Amino acid sequence: MQLERRAVTPDYVVSPVGSGAYASGLFLPFVDDERTHLVGVQAAGRDEDYASVASKGVMYGTKSFVLQDGEGLPIYRDTEAGGLAHNAVGPQHATWADRGQAFYTLVNDFDAAQAARALAVYEGVLVNQETGHALAYASRLAQTLEPTANIIVGITGSGHRDLSRLHTKGDA
Repeated sequence: MQLERRAVTPDYVVSPVGSGAYASGLFLPFVDDERTHLVGVQAAGRDEDYASVASKGVMYGTKSFVLQDGEGLPIYRDTEAGGLAHNAVGPQHATWADRGQAFYTLVNDFDAAQAARALAVYEGVLVNQETGHALAYASRLAQTLEPTANIIVGITGSGHRDLSRLHTKGDA
């Protein structure tokens, strides 16, 4: 509604993606708008090695993109962001990726925690680790865009359960 009142079309919509239910709802109003780029951010855990193992497969009875080993067995993400620990995305995300309507990327847990801490320290907004993944990507992305670009970042919940992990002494 705020976007409509201001006659603004976002350039990017960035959302954390585990199984993808939250991101699907956030992306849906923009999926057919070629002016808006949809970016799903998944957890890479402690590193970003998972990018090479996501491939088409069947998980939970649905053909989708699945983290799997060379024999087709599922690999589970080693991440502190529990909501992003899924090894497959829902079929809607797989379809959007196939059609080029959405792009999916990875952010490691360290960068996600830093982004969540920065938002808490500088803006007083406490978000969870899942949201930190989207914030970290959006922060990197913003540095490459014109100052007038609009980015929507999906915030999936408060950071109360992640408070002990996100606690830091000093600045973010």
